[in-house]
Amino acid sequence: MANENYKEIGRKLTDEIWNKGDIDAIDRYYADNAKIHTPMATFDGKEGLKQFLGMHREAFPDLKVEQHKYYSNGNSTALEWTFTGTHNGPFLGIEPTGKSVRVSGMTSTRYENDKVVEQNFYWDRIDQLQAVGLGPEDLNKLQMK
Repeated sequence: MANENYKEIGRKLTDEIWNKGDIDAIDRYYADNAKIHTPMATFDGKEGLKQFLGMHREAFPDLKVEQHKYYSNGNSTALEWTFTGTHNGPFLGIEPTGKSVRVSGMTSTRYENDKVVEQNFYWDRIDQLQAVGLGPEDLNKLQMK
């Protein structure tokens, strides 16, 4: 598959899964054994991604991911993005603050047979915590489910 096609798949899955909250789209775009690596934890398979997405959509029900630049090389892509949302639900043991969050990051994605097999999400957790009113000293208080 051409690099541009992988970039188009990436655009679609970001819009459908993250911006629209379409959980079923995970089954269309991800391999059963996909690995999702984040600054918080590694999530295994489609169910792991559903957990990761659900945690964010519960905490930030109005979340949006603005897609900036896409890069591709062979069967891999990288996306620069900005995540925005309002902290209106619990997040890693942090009670809702009602504060607006704006965090930029990058996701690298590797494909096999037109499905995502591995993703690495990169963002500054300190920026995210400060946006909801916490500081670096609060990192060890967070609860991963």
